[in-house]
Amino acid sequence: MKWRYATLALLLPAVVALAGCLGGDSIGRYNVLVSVDENYVDEHRAMPSLEVHIRGLNNSELSRWDTTSVSDYFASARPSDKTVVMKFGEDLPKGEQKLDRKDLVWEKWESQGATYLVVLANLPGVRDEKAGGADPRKVVMPLRVGCWESGPRGKWTIPISISAPPEGVVCLRRFKLSEGD
Repeated sequence: MKWRYATLALLLPAVVALAGCLGGDSIGRYNVLVSVDENYVDEHRAMPSLEVHIRGLNNSELSRWDTTSVSDYFASARPSDKTVVMKFGEDLPKGEQKLDRKDLVWEKWESQGATYLVVLANLPGVRDEKAGGADPRKVVMPLRVGCWESGPRGKWTIPISISAPPEGVVCLRRFKLSEGD
């Protein structure tokens, strides 16, 4: 009998953490900080011009966005009012750009039931498509609070780095999308 309680006591934190990521936890609003690696330069030793698009996704949109070609997306992209666009380049302000957790776009994403965030970057020179999460120009992240490990910049901050491929778009804070991650 004692072993059952001991086993339950050991398993309970893992079950609670997993439930938070899979559906039992609240959706968070985050400061999304996007920066381009200072070593990312083009053949002229200048920072290349690139766009980063950020959008909240609900569960039904997730599978469509997982298979969306990043090249096709940017070739026909007409960002909606639910898409945040950040532009980087030699003649643009340097440094980090921020989507504030108080920005009104979070209300739009919440009203559509967003549970994920997708970040897409049109990295110059990258044309080969890779399925799902293998494309270096795209990262999908959960918005559920329980999916995130503590980060050095605080609970409500998601730092994103844009680097030359093969790294590409990288979330600098650890998260889980599902049970196996």
